[in-house]
Amino acid sequence: PKSSCKIYKPWSENESRFYEKLSALGSSSMESGPLQILKKFVPKYYGSVEVTAAITPPVTDMMDGPMQPEQSRHIILEDLVDGFIKPCVLDIKMGKRQRKMGSSPDKEKRQLEKSLSTTSGALGFRLCGCQYYDRKSDSLCFLDKYWGRRVTKDKVQAALQLGFWNGSELYTDLFPPLLEKLQLLQQCVTELRHYRFWSSSLLIVYDGGLDNPREMVKSLDVRMIDFANTIFLSDNPTPDEEYVFGLRNLSTAFQTIWSSASSAPGKAAVCPPSAIAPSLPPLPHAASRKNPRLPETIAEETKPSEEAGNAPTSPLSPEGRTTSPSREWTPGPS
Repeated sequence: PKSSCKIYKPWSENESRFYEKLSALGSSSMESGPLQILKKFVPKYYGSVEVTAAITPPVTDMMDGPMQPEQSRHIILEDLVDGFIKPCVLDIKMGKRQRKMGSSPDKEKRQLEKSLSTTSGALGFRLCGCQYYDRKSDSLCFLDKYWGRRVTKDKVQAALQLGFWNGSELYTDLFPPLLEKLQLLQQCVTELRHYRFWSSSLLIVYDGGLDNPREMVKSLDVRMIDFANTIFLSDNPTPDEEYVFGLRNLSTAFQTIWSSASSAPGKAAVCPPSAIAPSLPPLPHAASRKNPRLPETIAEETKPSEEAGNAPTSPLSPEGRTTSPSREWTPGPS
């Protein structure tokens, strides 16, 4: 589906129900307070629609006549980077472990193992994708979820810095409003009882193509996404402690980055991606694109991996997300 300001995402009953509840939110219930605040941290919801996909049948099936177009339902969401010149994005998977409703015991075991082998288990979050604008080379640079899984606890601050790096300096002006937004979100989730935002993500976005620092600060946004596994535990009146734990550690990491950069203005150094964590080889088409591209340091120093066959085309759109073609990056799984 194509739209210049909206995203069409495959429909999930659970996720659709969550967005519908926020859309219909009143001010009469006790929970409406924190839910009203939470509503400001999720993309705008425009309902759902049936999408018809054109299908080209295999040659062997053509003798049976034309195939019927396939229809599937999608929810319609706000495109958070619509109108951005150079969209910079940090995609962060929240929680100490990932959960999926109705998953098999084997799936649950794999999810637990993944959490224990990444920063999810230790910090309550892991980097799922990063896109930043390098002004020196005039390039948008990607880092995917596989790279993010290899970021260790001691390198996570260096990894987060990349999201605010422009090739020569950090955008330190973005940290105060970012910390303020994260603090408000943490307070909101702490006061929100019963809900569990399992396997959801947090997007931090800003327009790295703006020359005016004030306008860049205005473009900064923090949003929660991916609610297919969000549940309401009616018999458990506690907040989502794992999500709060992740937000607290994320805020601490950004606070440390900001304090360090402020103490030595103009001297902030950022490690190259390949020095933070090993990455997968670039996709075959990546080098041919004028903009964006993968950093050369990654292309030169990475080694093949057993996961290479499943490498995504971009880190910025988790599995199931479909984005507008107006963006300069290609959506892929996370």
